[in-house]
Amino acid sequence: MNTPQPPRAARFLLERLSPPNESLVGDLAEAYRGGRSGLWYWRQVVGAIVSAGIREVQAHPVAVTRSLLIGWIAVWVLGFYSGNFAVSLDQWLFERGVRWFYMHGYGLRPAAWVIWVIGAFSHAFGGTLAVRYYHGHRRLMAVVYAGTVLCVDSLLFGRWIYQTATTPPPYYGDVVYAPIAVVTIALVVMPGAALLGGLWAARTKRSRVRRLRA
Repeated sequence: MNTPQPPRAARFLLERLSPPNESLVGDLAEAYRGGRSGLWYWRQVVGAIVSAGIREVQAHPVAVTRSLLIGWIAVWVLGFYSGNFAVSLDQWLFERGVRWFYMHGYGLRPAAWVIWVIGAFSHAFGGTLAVRYYHGHRRLMAVVYAGTVLCVDSLLFGRWIYQTATTPPPYYGDVVYAPIAVVTIALVVMPGAALLGGLWAARTKRSRVRRLRA
């Protein structure tokens, strides 16, 4: 008779994103084999990761705040200036004498997805810097930074819903910002990019430490 195993993805996240805790991993696995559902296991994993992140913030408030500021400043500078430049590229060229595009009726304004790509890259870069300049548990720092991105984007999404409740959805060119697209990008893609950037920085830092010790 095969012994039921906990969801692999949830266990993988628990082992990668939280400090090593074999007793917790074992207790959750035993409870799952005892009849607990996969949804229950996922809730426990998410709760354990969030609790570990909160403890990290409480243990190193100054270092965490500094790293978050570094990450968000990078997002603001890179995202704001790069996004504005991408949107106004045709005007920038026109002001510098390159008027062929306007004369022939061609616009260079990018599609909406270009702006979102710049935003995702900015968050990934911010997560990389936030973790690179943190000297505690770097994977938890990646989780904390991604959590701040999720909170900020949730507030912005709520504001967007409120503003568009009585007006047509905003559009860019021929692309309509449908709510499902906005919620996916704001609450999944952006925090995911921030988390991946932070985890990449944590992994490369750990690899560098191993090479120095070898």
